Amino acid sequence: IADENGTFHHNYTANYTDDTLVAENTYGSVLRFTAKKTWHGTPAAPLPLELQYLAVENGKEVWKSFPTPAKVKLDGNGTADPTPTDPPYYENTPADSAVWTAVWEKVPRVMPGSYRGDDGTDDTRYRIVETVPGGYLAVDPDTKEIITGAKTVPQEVTAADSTAEFTNVKSTSLVVTKTWGTKTGTPTPKITIQLCRTLDQNKIGDRNSSYYYGNAISLSSTNKWSQTINNLPLYNEQGQRWYYYAVETAINGIPLNVKADGSASV
Repeated sequence: IADENGTFHHNYTANYTDDTLVAENTYGSVLRFTAKKTWHGTPAAPLPLELQYLAVENGKEVWKSFPTPAKVKLDGNGTADPTPTDPPYYENTPADSAVWTAVWEKVPRVMPGSYRGDDGTDDTRYRIVETVPGGYLAVDPDTKEIITGAKTVPQEVTAADSTAEFTNVKSTSLVVTKTWGTKTGTPTPKITIQLCRTLDQNKIGDRNSSYYYGNAISLSSTNKWSQTINNLPLYNEQGQRWYYYAVETAINGIPLNVKADGSASV
């Protein structure tokens, strides 16, 4: 016999009214999830978001799509109210809003076939997955750091924490090449290059270490005196543009002596 508000057969909750048992099937309880999409800089690229659930296959936990994948394509032009014939997931971005919004409604609290914890009584676990558009980078929602090389970004959502937040920024790259004013065949030492960035276009070329960004790189005959630096965010969190450049800091490991006029020598 189940106590008041007790659970039996994993999916039923017992309530008693005038000594009469009323059983509620928790499969019928539904949830609503939301995803907020923002950009550093001007929004540009449409992208898909998908709601998935956690299941177990061959003894391993695996995130799965619904039989009909619950995907929402965000482009900033979603209508505010779905029609009755629409699926229960849709874009809901107000006109002229800088925040793109996706909504999933009528999500079952317990999805048949899902993983429900070791004792089989937990609610189904859900996550929303962003597919990062080409030419863009993902921003970690907690640290605000760039997630280099990420093609998809998942965020778990729950009944208590039902909103996921995603941020992207357009990426750029910089090609750094060293040329020598020496005769062909003359031995040349490796050099050290420091990547820099600034919000002020007039500061491009400034050697002040406050503009240093990332780790130093080496150029030598091994990499043919050239290297491409990829996955550089084009805008900061406030939407201001970054300008990237590189300065030479050492030759054969010996730091350059930078003069007041900006020239440098070993």
